[in-house]
This record gives sequence, structure tokens and C-alpha cells, in this order.
Amino acid sequence: MLVEFAVENFRSFKDMQRLQMEAANITSKNKDLDKQNVFKAKNLNLLKFKAIYGANGSGKSNLVNAMATMWQIIKNSFKNDGILDEYIRAFRLDEVSSKAPSFFQIVFIHEDIQYRYGFEADRERIHSEWLFVKKRKEVPYFLREDNEIIDYNESSFSEIKAILKNKHNNALFRKNSLVLSVLAILNGNLATLISQTIYKKITIFYDMEIPRTEAFLAYILSKDEPYKRRVLSFLQSIDDTILGIDIDKENQFLIQRNRLDKNNVPQLVNFHLENEEAEGTKKVFYLTPMLLKLLQLGGTLILDEFDARLHPLLSEKIVSLFNSKETNPNNAQLVVVTHNTNLMSANLLRRDQILFVSKNRKGESSIVDLVEFKGIRNTTSYEKDYLMGKYGALPYLNKIEQIFNQ
Repeated sequence: MLVEFAVENFRSFKDMQRLQMEAANITSKNKDLDKQNVFKAKNLNLLKFKAIYGANGSGKSNLVNAMATMWQIIKNSFKNDGILDEYIRAFRLDEVSSKAPSFFQIVFIHEDIQYRYGFEADRERIHSEWLFVKKRKEVPYFLREDNEIIDYNESSFSEIKAILKNKHNNALFRKNSLVLSVLAILNGNLATLISQTIYKKITIFYDMEIPRTEAFLAYILSKDEPYKRRVLSFLQSIDDTILGIDIDKENQFLIQRNRLDKNNVPQLVNFHLENEEAEGTKKVFYLTPMLLKLLQLGGTLILDEFDARLHPLLSEKIVSLFNSKETNPNNAQLVVVTHNTNLMSANLLRRDQILFVSKNRKGESSIVDLVEFKGIRNTTSYEKDYLMGKYGALPYLNKIEQIFNQ
């Protein structure tokens, strides 16, 4: 599960910013939230859900993009020489930052062990890379500066010797490839575990991920009948006119509904998802199997544009599913970018589950949790105060009318 993601000097993030999933030491208005919305992992209290708010263009999607960039580089740096040039984008509104590397770091827990992994890179090379592991206390497993391994834990991370023996072999250790990615390709046990945990157990879903979701859905509909029934039941709980889901010979997804013939006899009719269904139905169709899999098996899902094309009550229900011990026994985590202020309820979320992204006049994005604001009482209407501008992270609308009056 995710503990923290940190980024610096990437797109609109000039200074170090952190997405924190560790719960704050607070007491909620609704005491049940402190029991339901928080779970224990190792010696930490972690959150099951977090909502990210901010104005259009504030940098919310850049935060998701930063995570996706780190994921892509971990997964593909050994195979793709151009991966850094494709994804790395430094903060360009400052001369020093524009020439400096971007920073990415993730802290996560897997099987009661905490890992802290990260790297710095520009569009041409990896500047530094590190891995720390915490069982009782945190110890370094390897440290890299430019193209040199400057320190490593020989007893706990012996698989790195495969690189050290071939450090002059560019096919193994290049300036634009990660040590972690190289060792995973070489089937190093710990490197494979870490890299696969990052990009398989901590999933990022945005428009570019739809093709991968389609492949997952196609497998479910053709191979996994019990799971298919669960997906169908979830869809039917939202739209009771849906009687079935399927896939045709051209791998097109089908939504099945009834129509009555002239004798009032029901007949099953297939509707092609992409061409004949509403955008909201498509969104739910793609999200449902991911949400069910997450709630069943655990893991973390980062979801951009959560509320787009979803009814507010459905959004609230999904949040409740993740914050419940009954429907989320494996402590899956959901992090969403949203504009749905209905979720800002003291009866639904703790103050540390609400995060704001703002951009200043220098074009710099910053992250702040609601719990960091002083003087916020548990009886406060978070939604009302946010819309009144007390927490910032709102769009500048005062000049719009002037445009139309020119």
C-alpha cells in the first residue's frame, strides 16, 4: 500500500511536493470515520481514500502525470532509449529549474516491509537513484550517482552484483536506464518484487490506460464467468435495465437489454458500448472491474477525473465502499482527482483525506492537506468554506465578465 509519493521540478511542480497517505493524529466529528477510514500497516496508520481538489490548470493532473511518468520509466527504461525524453518535463518558468533534473520518490509497504525508492533524471540521463528498506530501521540497499554505484548492501541486495560485474557493458548499465529496471530484466528477486509492486499493485487510471483496461475486461468476459457475474451485478445495481454484458467476434463490448416484440415477449438486444451507450455507462463499465478487483484483492488505485460523467451519489457510494471495513477488508486505497464538493462532508471524510492543489502567479503548483489549516473545527462545513475561498485552490473567475463586456 502507498505511504507517500514525492515529486520536485516536474511540469508545474517546482519545489518538493508530497502526496501523503499516512493518517494524521486527529479525532473526527464522526468517530466511526477514525475506525473505518484508517487502517494499520506496519507501525503506520494509513488512509483508505483521498480526494484531490483544485482549480482547472492548478496542477492536479500533473500530480497524476508525475506518478505515471515514474511508473513508465521504471517499467520501460531498459527497453526504451527514448523514455526519459518522452516523459521528463522540468519546471520551465525558472531558469535554474529548467536545466535541473526532476525528482521522483515513492514510499510503500509490501508484506509488512517498507520500501523507499526514487531517482532524479533529466531528458538525457539518470542523475541519481536510491533504494532504502525498513524492517526495524531503515537501511540503504543501494545508492547511485550518475553511472556509478557508490554504495550497496552486499548481504541484503546481492543481486546488484550482476551490474557491478558488467558496469562497462552499456547493454546492461546505461546512463538513461534505471538500476532497478535492469535488475528486474535480469530476474533479480527484490528488484522484480519492487518494480512489479509499484506498477501492478499501485495502478494509475486515466485516458491513456483505457486500452489496458479493455484487455482486462475482454479476459473477464471470455474467461472468468464468476467475476463476470460480479461485474454485471454491480452494473445492474446502478442501471437495472442492463441484463447482460458480453463481447462479440470483433472484440466489441456489448450491453444487453430487453425489448418487447408485438406479442409482449421479451427479446435480448445487444448495444455496442462505444457506439450506442452513454458516456456515463462507458465510464462505469470501465471502472467497475477495476474497483471490484481492488476491493477483492487490495492495492492502490490513482484515478484522474473521478467524478466526470458519474452521478454525485454514485461517487459517494464508491467512496463509502472503500472506507468500509465490510466491503474493503483488504484495505485497498483509492486516490481520486475530483471537483465533486459533495464529498467534502465531515460525515464521509476526515480532514486528512482532503487535499488541495493550488498554483501561484509564478506558475508553481503546491499541495496542502485540509488538516494542515489551523482553526478548522470538526463541525465546520468543509464544502462551504472551500467554495468561499478559505482554503484557496479555486479558479479565478472575477475577470470573466469583463471579457464579454469589452
